[in-house]
Amino acid sequence: MQDAIDAIQKFGFPIVMAVGMGYYIYYIWRYVTEEVTPMLEKSHLSLINVIDQIRMLDNDLIRLQQKVNVVLEYEKARDGKSRIANSTSVRGQPDFQVQEPQLQRRKSIKSLSDDRESRDKQKKRDKGKD
Repeated sequence: MQDAIDAIQKFGFPIVMAVGMGYYIYYIWRYVTEEVTPMLEKSHLSLINVIDQIRMLDNDLIRLQQKVNVVLEYEKARDGKSRIANSTSVRGQPDFQVQEPQLQRRKSIKSLSDDRESRDKQKKRDKGKD
């Protein structure tokens, strides 16, 4: 304590406080660079791993929800068909008739070469008319 008083008397209060502030800043800088920065790097890597795991779980939940939705739709369709087939009117006939979906054939698509040939024939006809 006496050393601090002697330093203040010899150099003045502002100079002693400036030196004390410089030491404090050095102490904090050293603490941050030696202890805090390595811990931040470790925690940063851990955070990246956790984020990746959360993304994987989110993707899994999305897939699971889609599967559940498909199963629920199948159950609704199955229950709907059985209710319709089992429901009867007063006359003893079903109120609704279940119609099976009819598959329609798609018209065949002309190949590109056929389309070109027909255009060439059309151009020849047009030239012949002129």
